[in-house]
Amino acid sequence: LAESTEEEVIQYWKGLGYYSRAINLRKGAVYLQENFQAKFPNTLEDALSVPGVGPYTARAVLSIAYNKEYAVLDGNVKRVLARYFLFKENISLPSSHKTLQELADTFLNVKNPGDHNQAMMELGAMVCLQAPLCMLCPIQKGCLAFEKGKQSELPIMGKEKTKLPIKLKFFFFEKDEQILVVKYKQRRFFKTIFTLP
Repeated sequence: LAESTEEEVIQYWKGLGYYSRAINLRKGAVYLQENFQAKFPNTLEDALSVPGVGPYTARAVLSIAYNKEYAVLDGNVKRVLARYFLFKENISLPSSHKTLQELADTFLNVKNPGDHNQAMMELGAMVCLQAPLCMLCPIQKGCLAFEKGKQSELPIMGKEKTKLPIKLKFFFFEKDEQILVVKYKQRRFFKTIFTLP
């Protein structure tokens, strides 16, 4: 991956969307090759220095691969924690993220952090859904939202962002059985791939 070209990675990524993830994946591999002998670092600070790796990915990899005591916080885990601790704030706010991370950190099973994180993510993905399946929940007994009958009211989320309508016009230029494609790095959409002008 580190020895590939950006175009090659995008070619293999074709159809998966989010092309910036493919670009960052390659950048991350190059960075690991150049700075960490091609191995993922085992400290949070170093993990966060890898291009494309944010707090969630860093904490997940460190806990699962290295058994480090870091709790993950994604949308599923936020939903579980908001219900379990009866968190009545909008979970979309940065201040809520900080509080929920603190709750996740205190809730973490430090003996098995990787297993705990995977269990929390799966719990949010399979049981503590938008319409929760409380009767199947292994932590129902300690859940304050279930205890107070508030599980359907939580978590509180921000309003959806207003969708921006856009119209694109593409031009098809063909000459001698070749088609012109270009890459617009400054454009808001499709800036990492070749497209029709």
